[in-house]
Amino acid sequence: MEKDRQERSGKKGLSPKKGSSPRKGRKNRANWTNGQTSFLVSMMKDYADAAKYRGQNGWTKEGWNNMVTCLNAKYDGANFTVQQLKDREQRLKKDHSSVKAVVSKSGFGWNPEKGVPTAPDEKWEELPPTLQKWRYKSFPYYDDLYEIYEAP
Repeated sequence: MEKDRQERSGKKGLSPKKGSSPRKGRKNRANWTNGQTSFLVSMMKDYADAAKYRGQNGWTKEGWNNMVTCLNAKYDGANFTVQQLKDREQRLKKDHSSVKAVVSKSGFGWNPEKGVPTAPDEKWEELPPTLQKWRYKSFPYYDDLYEIYEAP
């Protein structure tokens, strides 16, 4: 009888509708603190020149495993996965690329104390909205990431 009522109403038990999961795509998303991010960047900087941790195409499996082990050991209750570190590194790399695009434009400079690009107002107005966010948003990892990704 219950089954008949579910079929008539179009509902089948408690299973969610296809594609309606509220956490879709966010299943294993980590919540990063500034301290954890700084520690990750510091490790990446330390390991950048070590062949066993970083190859031509990025970090090695051993490098990722070592970084996740160190990060989890340093922070009580942390349970990061290699994929979460990879996701964070990709986000940092993307942000670094955006900030670099701003800083490399004519009329722009870099304030290392504040961690923001600098320029006169009219220069900021010339930028697309996606890059204008860096006017007031600090990116303290720029110099370290520059050493990792850009330095010869």
